[in-house]
Amino acid sequence: MFNDKNYSKVLVIGAGSGRDMASSVLVTEKLRKLKIGVDLAGFLTPWALHTFDGELEKPVNELADKKSRKFIASREGVSLDSYFEPELARLNREFGLEIGAFYLFSLQYGTENLKDQLERLIKENSYDAIIALDVGGDILARKKDYSWLLTPIVDLSCLSILAGLRLKIDRYLTVVAPGVDGEIPCQNLIELFDELKSKGLVLGSEALGKSSSNYQVFQRISKHISSQTRSHSNTFRLIEKVVSATSAHISETIEKRVSVKGRRWRLSFPVDLKPSLAKGMYHFNLKSVHSIRDVRLRYEKIFEAFLKLKQLGAGGTEVDLSFIPRAIAGGAYKDTIFLLTPPERLKGKVRKDILEYGIKLTEQGDIPCSVILEKDRHALSLPPNLDVEKGGGFYTVCQSRSRRALFDRTG
Repeated sequence: MFNDKNYSKVLVIGAGSGRDMASSVLVTEKLRKLKIGVDLAGFLTPWALHTFDGELEKPVNELADKKSRKFIASREGVSLDSYFEPELARLNREFGLEIGAFYLFSLQYGTENLKDQLERLIKENSYDAIIALDVGGDILARKKDYSWLLTPIVDLSCLSILAGLRLKIDRYLTVVAPGVDGEIPCQNLIELFDELKSKGLVLGSEALGKSSSNYQVFQRISKHISSQTRSHSNTFRLIEKVVSATSAHISETIEKRVSVKGRRWRLSFPVDLKPSLAKGMYHFNLKSVHSIRDVRLRYEKIFEAFLKLKQLGAGGTEVDLSFIPRAIAGGAYKDTIFLLTPPERLKGKVRKDILEYGIKLTEQGDIPCSVILEKDRHALSLPPNLDVEKGGGFYTVCQSRSRRALFDRTG
C-alpha cells in the first residue's frame, strides 16, 4: 500500500496498550523493506504509573537508554514484571529491526496535553505519515458494540487524538486479526466490516501468513516477551490459531484474571472467530474511520475518561478494579481512588463477592476511597460509618468527608 508514497520517515504507533506496540513489527518490517525510516511508539497502560530515570512519566517519553519501571499507584515501591516495552530497544538491536527511536505515550495528563506534545514530536522528526496499529479491532467499535468492550480507553483515545492533530500529515489505521482480543463478537465484526467495505473505507488488506518474514519476526518477539514476563497472551495464542486454521469457524475460550488486594477471580468467556476475517490485516484512512464514529473522547485525566466511557455504556474500561491518581501535577501524584467496578461480563455471585470484598477493604482503611456503579450500590449493604456520595450514575464510598467532591469537575 505504501509502495508509491515516497515516504522517507514514518511513525508507527501501537494503538492500544498490551501488546499492540510489539505487534506493530508486522508493519515496521514492511516499511523497512521499502527503505522507509521508522520510529515506533506505544501507550503506557493507564491502570499503572511509570518512571523514566526516576522521574514520573510525561505525555511523551523516549525510551533511549533510560531506566524505566512500572508500578501501581497505591504501591509505588513494587515494580511490575509485566512491563516489556523497555525490552523492545534491546530486541531491536538483537533482531536487526532497524527501528530508529522508541516512544511511550501517557494518557495520565489528558488527551489535549498528549496531542500538543505529539504535534511537537511530529514536527521535530519530520514524519511523512503515522500508522496506528490495533490488534483485535475494538478501535472500530460502534456505540452498539460498547457493552462488549473490556479495554477501550487507549484505543478510542488514540483514534481521537490522531484524528484531531492540527497538522497536514497522512494518517492510517491498520487492524490486525479482528476478534482475537475477544471483545467485539464475531457477528458484530462481520457487520462492522461489511459497513466499512460498503463505504469504501478499506484501503487494502492482506493475509497473515506463517511463511512471511514479518509474521515470523512477530512470532519471535511475542514468544520472547511471554518468556521474559512469564505472562500469557490470549491474542498471540489466537493469532497463531487463526493463521493455521483450516475450518470456517473457531470456537475458543479466553480466560482473564482480575484481582483486588491479594484476592483473585477468574473471568472466562467464549470467543467465536471467523478465520477468513481474523487472519487478515486491514488498512484504513484513520480520519475517515473517525468521521463515521460519533464518539469524540476528550478528557483531562484518567478518571474523567473512565466516567465518560461508563456513561457511554462501555462494559469495561481497562482501569476497572484499579487504583488511579486523583490528580497528577508537577511530576507527582496525589492520593488515589479505587475503581470498584468489575467488568460487565462478571455477574452474579462473583460480582457481588468482588464488590463486598472491596467495600470491606474500604471500611478497614486498606482502600481510602472507592467508586461503585449506581446499579451495584443497590445490591450492597454499606456500613453506616462510610461516607457515600452520588454523582452521575456512580457513588463514591469513602472513609471521611475530606475525600468527597470527586465528581465536581467530571460528574
